[in-house]
Amino acid sequence: FRVQEDGEVRIGGAGADGGYKLNVVDESNRTTTAETALLLYAKHDGSGTTGEGFGTGIRFWGDRASGNVEQNMGRIMCTADVNSGTTISGALSFETGVAGVLNERLRITSAGNIGIGDFGSSTVPQKLSVLGSMYMRQGDVITWNNGDCDIGGISGYHLRFRTYDGSQMQERLRITSEGNV
Repeated sequence: FRVQEDGEVRIGGAGADGGYKLNVVDESNRTTTAETALLLYAKHDGSGTTGEGFGTGIRFWGDRASGNVEQNMGRIMCTADVNSGTTISGALSFETGVAGVLNERLRITSAGNIGIGDFGSSTVPQKLSVLGSMYMRQGDVITWNNGDCDIGGISGYHLRFRTYDGSQMQERLRITSEGNV
């Protein structure tokens, strides 16, 4: 552990590149594995029982353009989404700040489900769950099972449904911009 004369804090190897206020160097001879270089520990003082939502994170602050006033810009949190007497499982959430107010934008649950939007205290029900509208460009498709079927918008404001017939994708249904099937 070293504090440089320019105020940088260096933890670990001597070869740390400068320019960052905190440098944590994990120097090793590993070539195909990774190790944790930084631990954030949500340590409870034992005065009660922890539950779902218990955890810790990293908060990002910044000064506004005038007045040198600090405001929230973002946060990454790891919180318990399962917390029983024998196990704790963590969800990872990403929050962004609007006028200093943080809102969850993305959550990855301990089960691997991904939620886009602010799910608050509710669960993320599927592998990919979106709260709000989803945008796709013309020509983009939603594909199932490595190409067994797809749905997509195509030129002329049409919606197309296709399935695989064993050798190629075949259009099975088209809804035109006029509503014709």
